[in-house]
Amino acid sequence: MPNLRFLLLWFLVLNAIVLKAQPNCGCVSNFDAIVRKVQLNYAGFMDKTSGKKQIAYNRLCDSLRTVAARTTVEGTCFDLLTAYTLFFQDRHLQLGNYQTAKLPRTYEPLTLDKARQLTRNARREEPVGIWRSENGKVEVAILHQPGRSTNGFDYQGIVLSSQDTTIRPGLELFRAKRRGQSYYVKAILAGRSNHQPPTKQHGNIFYAYWGMTLIREFPFTSTAAEQAELAANRINNGFYVKPLANDVALISLRRGFSLSDKVMDSVLRYHEPMLSQTPNLIIDLRDNGGGNNTWEKLLPYVYSKPVTWPGGWLMRSSVDNIQMIERDSGYYTPAQWAKEKLFVEQLKQHMGELVNNGSADVTIKLDNVRPNPRRVVVLINDVCASSSEFIIQIAKQSPGVSVIGSPTSGMMDYGDLRHPLPLPCPDLRLVVPMAKSPWTDTAPIDPTGILPDISLAHLPESEWLDVAVKQLQSGKLPAKP
Repeated sequence: MPNLRFLLLWFLVLNAIVLKAQPNCGCVSNFDAIVRKVQLNYAGFMDKTSGKKQIAYNRLCDSLRTVAARTTVEGTCFDLLTAYTLFFQDRHLQLGNYQTAKLPRTYEPLTLDKARQLTRNARREEPVGIWRSENGKVEVAILHQPGRSTNGFDYQGIVLSSQDTTIRPGLELFRAKRRGQSYYVKAILAGRSNHQPPTKQHGNIFYAYWGMTLIREFPFTSTAAEQAELAANRINNGFYVKPLANDVALISLRRGFSLSDKVMDSVLRYHEPMLSQTPNLIIDLRDNGGGNNTWEKLLPYVYSKPVTWPGGWLMRSSVDNIQMIERDSGYYTPAQWAKEKLFVEQLKQHMGELVNNGSADVTIKLDNVRPNPRRVVVLINDVCASSSEFIIQIAKQSPGVSVIGSPTSGMMDYGDLRHPLPLPCPDLRLVVPMAKSPWTDTAPIDPTGILPDISLAHLPESEWLDVAVKQLQSGKLPAKP
């Protein structure tokens, strides 16, 4: 009998372990988990839910949880979870489901002849037409179907033919909506995300989403300038330097900061004879969504006096955030980790609070100011985000630099994204900013983005480069002291 009791007890314990290990993709379970993780770990939570905002937050949570309790469709549930995260208006607070093989796909058979009929009257400035992926493997028709719009996503990309065995003809590859001069794309092959970053159409080039560039074949075809843009994208991810006129040079970094220091140095060194003799420079950062810290390679061109970057980031103290710091201990030198361990001990003593990491202000001071360029224009738009905003913010503090274009995305007030937080459903990935910037309380950037000194939002982006050249050549823009 004792053996029977022991076996029964062992069975119950084992069963409990197995049940606990089972993935739980129920909507209400994951909603509760996300709410809990955000409340405990997000550095902006207290700012975004204080005062009168607390009432709106509580009301939203109550209503969403009621709906979550009766939601069984994965897509509907993800939209509900997205609605919760969007309350915070922080593009660094990220939720995604990137298990694309598990996500439902919509098919709508469409022949080439029918697609040509539907797109033959397209205008050049809209994305309607027949396109082919840059690698030539996928042919896509982009249709404008506002009568079938869902949340404003009234452009539809349907696969006409494919050499990729994972992409069948008829697949609805994406939906898109236009806002201003940008498009926001929901793409099945990119998974689900709570944020659709803005993307652009450059004439007959459509940057549909990360990893897929489309080139139009009907009713228009790409121009020589567009072919040159595509060629530049294939070399050094679109980073290039060239003269635009005898007195104006261009550094273009429109595809993000993804190159190594070595490549950046090599390209800039090769063009140094031209750059050192040219009085005017345009640094084109439009569409640059950030990346690594190679933006520092641009400092000598915008530098005209020391610039102070405030220190004292505020880390949200929580069990998860402390574990993430400790998990990354291998990336520190022994001396760095010894200092970081002291900060971890501070965090443990102030659970739930924002703790200053004690970092000092950083003064960026170079040995000398370059004689050329004397005047610099930095071109920006709404795709500029994260690390590209750092160099833009420094440029705005530098005499002789004019920032021109439209406001940036605004992704600077809360940061330090590390690892996804565990959720009941393993398909979901939640990444939460752990730290608050020292300028957020006095001069926040996220609500408006970084504002340009001169707005060109009223003009098509295709004209901005010419405007920048004329502004520089007029001599009316401020020069370095």
